[in-house]
Amino acid sequence: MEDTTKPVLQSKTVMGLIAVVLGALLPPIAARFGLTFTADDGTNLIEIGSKAVELAGTAFAFYGRVKATKKIG
Repeated sequence: MEDTTKPVLQSKTVMGLIAVVLGALLPPIAARFGLTFTADDGTNLIEIGSKAVELAGTAFAFYGRVKATKKIG
């Protein structure tokens, strides 16, 4: 890694981790806004969406960590 630093929000790792957290929070947020479906459809749809966001965030965080050239600071 280089000796220079970058702001936290420019870190791909941090952005990926934020996406993971948002994916985990998707089901309760959807319920809070009154998104209702049949029990099976709603649960499956929200769960699939949540897991897709979590997976994408995890992949992006991993990619960011591998490609990192600057310290966060």
